[in-house]
Amino acid sequence: AVPVIISGGDPFYQALAVTPAGRAYVAYRHLHTAPPGTNIWLTVMESTGQWDASVLAANTFASGVSAGHPSIVINANGTGFIVTEGDGDAGLQNKIYATAITGGTWSPTPDSIETESPSIAFGPRVAVTDAGIGVAIWGRRTSAGAPAVVVYNRFNLGGWGSTGYFSANIADAGQPEIVASPGGLFVVAWPAYFSNRSGLYSVWSTNSGLGWT
Repeated sequence: AVPVIISGGDPFYQALAVTPAGRAYVAYRHLHTAPPGTNIWLTVMESTGQWDASVLAANTFASGVSAGHPSIVINANGTGFIVTEGDGDAGLQNKIYATAITGGTWSPTPDSIETESPSIAFGPRVAVTDAGIGVAIWGRRTSAGAPAVVVYNRFNLGGWGSTGYFSANIADAGQPEIVASPGGLFVVAWPAYFSNRSGLYSVWSTNSGLGWT
């Protein structure tokens, strides 16, 4: 086994992505004590099969904010995203943040892409087309104990938009997943939990996230 990082920062919650050219990325939660909290760090493996000794702070949060559970995706052209949970926003339990890669460079300052308030958000996932259109999804509760819905936000060349949601408040949605084809097909699936049964639901978009069925 090849070590990615050996650190006192207790790295965990790793997520992986690899480009067709063979460049691999691992994003993970890393604890820091000054200031207290956690950031999302990023390490790169080149074609040599060795992880780069340098570390990129892919999501840099302010003091007292804790990030966790990242998801990472990179397309064939080198455009990608990391999405992650992050607490500390106006005292709410969790929001969703995203950072992008363009031209091989990660933006270290995350954007808040959860536009609903109040919100308890969890389990972000992200997918991207070859044209650089990204869709992030996650679960959202508006209060503790409320049924969760599946929320999405779309990234176009102008940035992230406003959130929408797929599932109504009739069942408790679980962890969603998303995939994208190079040409613009997105498919989302998630479990839903009722009082006496559970189900699996899905939606898809054939127009790069501009309409869902």
